[in-house]
Amino acid sequence: MLPITSDVPPLEVAALARASANAAVRADPLLAEAHAALGWQEFWLGWNWPAAEASLRRATELDPNYADAHRWLGHVLSNSGRHSEALAEMARARELDPSSPLLRVLSAQAAYQARDFGAAERHARQAIVIDRNFWAGYVGLAQAMAARGDLEGALAAADEAHRLSGNVKGLVRRGYVLGRMGRHAEARDVLREVERLARVSYVPPSEISLVHAGLGDAAGVFETLERAYAVRDVNLVFLPVDPKMDPFRDDPRFRALLERCGFVRK
Repeated sequence: MLPITSDVPPLEVAALARASANAAVRADPLLAEAHAALGWQEFWLGWNWPAAEASLRRATELDPNYADAHRWLGHVLSNSGRHSEALAEMARARELDPSSPLLRVLSAQAAYQARDFGAAERHARQAIVIDRNFWAGYVGLAQAMAARGDLEGALAAADEAHRLSGNVKGLVRRGYVLGRMGRHAEARDVLREVERLARVSYVPPSEISLVHAGLGDAAGVFETLERAYAVRDVNLVFLPVDPKMDPFRDDPRFRALLERCGFVRK
């Protein structure tokens, strides 16, 4: 989880994650949690989504009431663009674990990627009701509100995410929203701050690309995405479906990057 939530370099943990998950499956091939762990690392770190889906489906077969397997499978399906299947898996997970704020955030993400921004906002708000200090809920709220055109509300949510989190995601979304608002000088101040942080510790380059996206800066977007590819940035898994990247999808460089990552078939 560290590369996803805590800005830890993926290449530092990928081999250990894979070895640990495979060891768990060997130790007990009938353990749903082991297959789910294997599928989770294949999705985020291995970028082998067919293998991830197969492992997570095996987990749901072994334990149909294992909520994490359903939500993780929903995540894989959502990022693969299979939105109706993804939303069904998320709904099943919520039935099994209705009080999880993380599950509400992932449901918000799936709805956001399906371009149902109203549902995304509702799920994000439910996460915050469950845990008002859960930073990821505010990230989900910020991006849903920005997509709906409520940029002032999105900015407030991004600021709250930044206040509560120990990573750059809230700060980056502040920069993205400022760019969308036309407050380019302030967005570039955020960009300079994030680049400064990246000189002293790992910052996912894909996060930096979002500020460039808010500014409409295609050159900056693709330069940082190339940096992200070089370090196996886990956040690249969102590229196929992230609405924030829609303005750049027709650029041949975008399709080429998706193919290099293995997220689309040639």
